[in-house]
Amino acid sequence: MLCETRLMTARTSRKPVRRRAVRRDALVNREKILTVAAELMGRRGRNVALADIAEAAGVGIGTLYRGYPDRTALLHARSALVIACAAARCAPPDRRRHYGGRQPTGA
Repeated sequence: MLCETRLMTARTSRKPVRRRAVRRDALVNREKILTVAAELMGRRGRNVALADIAEAAGVGIGTLYRGYPDRTALLHARSALVIACAAARCAPPDRRRHYGGRQPTGA
């Protein structure tokens, strides 16, 4: 008979963990990093120095590494952003805006 194993943690309370909201300046920095990374990698290739990306984005190297611990994380984030933008462009239009904000009947 197999026994159920669980990862034991130091936290014993059952309170839900609240995640802190991301600060606006952190979101702006992430956007700058991803934009500059795409531009520099497009011109110089994938092996551009992460310090060059941070400098061109106007952020410190620690800020870049806090959000993207390595080049792979940066590439994955950029790919996810490209996919999300493409999906948003291909999404069907919201029909509610044509009905004064109400859901059309039969939908």
